[in-house]
Order: sequence, then C-alpha cells, then structure tokens
Amino acid sequence: MAIHFQAWNRIQNTLEEQVSTRTEQIFEGNANLQRLNDQLTKKIEENQTVKDALQESEAHFRLLAENVSDVVWKVDRDYRFTYISPSDEKLRGFRADEVLGHHLFEIFDDEGVASVNKIAQQRQQDELQGSKAQSIRFEAQHRCKDGSWLWAEINSSPELDSVGNIIGFFGITREITERKWAEKKRQELEVQLRQKHKMEAVGFMAGGMAHNFNNNLSIILGNVELSQMKQAPGSEVIPLLENAKIAVRRSRDLVQKIITYSRKGIQNKAPMQLTTIIDETIDLLNSTLPATVTLQKDFGPDCHTKLINADASQIQEVIINLCNNAIHAMGEKGELTISLEPVKLEQNNIPVQYDCLPGLYAKLSVQDSGCGMPAEILDKIFDPFFSTKEEHEGAGMGLSTVQGIVAQHGGIIKINSVVGQGTVFDLYFPIIEKTKIDDPIVEDATLPKGTERILFVDDEEMLASLGAKLLTEMGYQVSIMNESTEALKMFTANSDRFDLVITDQTMPNLTGKELIEELKKVRPDIPTILCTGYSSKIDEYEAAELGISAFLMKPLALPTLSQTVRRVLDGDEEN
Repeated sequence: MAIHFQAWNRIQNTLEEQVSTRTEQIFEGNANLQRLNDQLTKKIEENQTVKDALQESEAHFRLLAENVSDVVWKVDRDYRFTYISPSDEKLRGFRADEVLGHHLFEIFDDEGVASVNKIAQQRQQDELQGSKAQSIRFEAQHRCKDGSWLWAEINSSPELDSVGNIIGFFGITREITERKWAEKKRQELEVQLRQKHKMEAVGFMAGGMAHNFNNNLSIILGNVELSQMKQAPGSEVIPLLENAKIAVRRSRDLVQKIITYSRKGIQNKAPMQLTTIIDETIDLLNSTLPATVTLQKDFGPDCHTKLINADASQIQEVIINLCNNAIHAMGEKGELTISLEPVKLEQNNIPVQYDCLPGLYAKLSVQDSGCGMPAEILDKIFDPFFSTKEEHEGAGMGLSTVQGIVAQHGGIIKINSVVGQGTVFDLYFPIIEKTKIDDPIVEDATLPKGTERILFVDDEEMLASLGAKLLTEMGYQVSIMNESTEALKMFTANSDRFDLVITDQTMPNLTGKELIEELKKVRPDIPTILCTGYSSKIDEYEAAELGISAFLMKPLALPTLSQTVRRVLDGDEEN
C-alpha cells in the first residue's frame, strides 16, 4: 500500500505541475490576446482617423475645386479627362459630362496641341532615362462652347503610383486672356515707340546729310548755269549742260524727299478740298496707267464740303507714290481704288507715335488687289532707302516721303496688308473749318537784272564765289564774306554801302538768323535773304516773323535767285 501511495503522490504532483504550467500558459496566452486585441483596436481607431481625415481632405478638395474660378482637372496617362471642376462650365461653357472621357487635345488650338506634344515627348524621354518627373507650366488658347477662344495658363504635375510610375496628370488652368491682351497692346506700343524713335534718329541724320548735299548741288548747279551763260548761241555744249542740270534737279528732288522724311520740308499750306486734288491726280494717272489696271474712286457723303490745311503738291505726291507702289504690287494688273470719307477718331484710335488730337479727319484710302506684304516687310516699308523693287526701279524713298508728308500735315498713316489679298493704306488728315481757298500763284520765269549792291555771306568759299559770279552776270555789284562775324563788322562800318544782304543759315559763330538780327540792330530797313540747305532752327514762317525778306532752299536755281533778289529789292515781299 505504501508503494502505491507514493506512486500516486508522484502522479498527483506531476499533474499539479502540469496544470500549473498550463494555467500559466493560458494566462500568458490571454495576456497576449489582450495585447493583440488592444493593438488591433488601436489600429482600427487609427485607420478610422485616417479614413475620416481622408474623407475630410477629399471634402475640402472638392469644396475648393468646385468653388474657385480656376479649373482643376485630372487626366489619365492617355490624356483623357477623369475629373474636371464645375468652374470649366463658367469659363468655357462645357459641363463636366461633356468633357469627361474626352482627349485633352480637343480643347486646345494647334499651337497648344504642339506644346503638349513637346511636353509629352520630354516626359517620355525623362522616364526612359530614369529622371524624376517634373511639373510644367505653359500657355495656350482654349476652345469655348460658343466657338470663341480664350487664353489660359496651365500648371500640370504627374500623378505617380506607389513605385513612382506615371499613371496620369493633374493640374490647374487659369484664364489669362486680359493679361495676354495687355501684353499684346504693350508690344504694339513698344513697336510704335521704336518706330517713332527711329524716325526721329533717321530724320536728324537726314537733315545733316541734306545740308551737305544741297551745298554741293548748289556748287554744281551754279557752275553749270554759269557755263551755259558763257556759251555762244547754238553751241553743242549747251544740251550737255542742260542734261547736267536735269541730273542736279533730280538729285535735289531726292534730297527734298529726305528733308520731307525728316519732317522739316518747306510747305505752302492752304485750305483745300481733297476731292479736287484727288480728281486732278486721277486725271494725271489715267494718262499713264496700264490698260490692265482698273482705277476707281469712291467719295463718301459730304466729302466735297470738307477742307484740310495742306500743300496741294505734296498731297498729290503722296497719292501718286501710293498708286505707283500699288501698280507695282499688282504686277500692272488688277483693281486700284482711291476712296475718301470723313471719320471721327478717338484717342485710342491714334497710334502713340503720332502727336495728333482726337477729332474729325478726312480718311484717304488707296487699296490694291496686289500680292500683299508679310509682317516682316510691313515693319520696314517706311524706312528710308528700303525697297522690295529691283535696284534700278527706285531709290526706296517713296513711302518714307509719304510718311513724312502725312506727319507734317498733322495726320496719321495706317496700313493693312494680307499676303495674296492686297494692301490698303489709310491716311487721315485733320479737317478744318470752312474758309476761303486762295487762288494759286503763278511764278514769272524771266531773269530780271539790276545794279544794286549786295553783300553775299557764306562760309563755303566756292558757294560764296559762285553766288557772286551769278549775281554779277545779272548786273549786280557783289561783295563776298566767308565769316559771319567779319561780315557783321564790315556791315556795321559801312551800313549804307549795301542795298541787300544774302546769307547762309548754317555757319560757325553767328548763324544766318543771328547775323540778320544783328544787322537789323545796325540798320532796321536793310532787305535780307536767308538761304539754307537744311535747318531745324528756322523755317520760312519764322523767317517772315523775324522780318527776313525772303527764305530760299538750296540748291538755288538761277531763275529763283534772280527773281527773289529783284522782288526783295523792289519791296514786293507779299509775292
């Protein structure tokens, strides 16, 4: 019995130990389960928080996307819309269901499509090279539902999956139509200002050139005329000299065009009817027009009653220049129309390079059916010596002269040209109140002579000597001076010795204007003639206000010089 009892105790102890161990294991398992349960509960709570946060974030995103004026959008990798905010309907007129599933290219113009293609190619290249996808920004025109177009700025970024592969794109589109319009207007103003500064710079240069050219032409013309005077009647040299005079006059006309371009040309303005000068010019053109060109005129209402203050010969030159250019552009075949109508210009209709005021203008248009001109040509057509013609067909001063004349008359010139469709020049001249129109003055072509005493002042020795010889041939007694201050000293000492003073304007020390002012302090009644090849300091109107008897532009043809001298000496200054 004792042995069985001991065995039982051992079994019992073993069982108790096993039970105790198992109990501990159960307690430890329960503790682990409790910890796992606590962790799971915490994870669930965290996930719920994240889900709530995500839902809240998505709600905020939709709230923003659906209420901002900018358009928020997403496209897949094939550039088809998967989301677009309602603001697109306000911007372009398309509802979201009309856009979703459609390709991005459908909303852009050709330039916008080209921009997207370029960006896509660059992104593909970056992907192949393992480069990080970049955000981009570009501008493009967007198509609206009503058929119109607007400018917008697009900011786009790639959408990546968990391993960094591009699965689509998202971005924001903002309208910039007003900004693009402002930029265009600014660029137009910059172009106009550059043109104005270029005209001023070239005009200043042209003035200096004109002065030197006219002095040289005066020497040539004077010597030719002296040579003619010394030839026996019937001499075979006379026709040769006459040809030389023709060449000098042509050169003089070219220099005058340069002066006109620089806005310093001498004008004989008077109230005139544009309809009259247009009719006269058409009569001239009809005699020389090719039979293959049809010339028409179109006068608007009340045009015959409207007057402008203008130099008739210069306005005629403008019309002839424009018509000749038009005939050349049409290849001497097509339709040419000269039209006239009164228009009212507001300040915003006046380009910045013109110092003109709003008001009533006479709009003179010359339109052709020629080849038209591209934009790069339009930027240069008014430049002196620029021409699309062959070298032998012109000097390239026609349109430069037109622009100079229009500017001198307080007017505006605009041009519209389309390649293959022709060109129209619109010229605007200020309309003036109705007034009496003066009859034209007819000049006497005779060469009057005299015996009076003349002081001739010019710093160019050859010009002074030449002037003296010409006047001496006409019977006058001439004294020469090449320095204005010395001429003043001599005149001050012998003021009664002279009946007339002829002086150049551009001289060192005292200019011609200043010399005459000093001469009149010594003898107020002394008749004076002021000559110039070009001057920005004085013109014929200011000369008249200063009491100068006559104002002449070089080169001086002998008939002009002799008639003016005689007129001034005879006191007939009104003519």
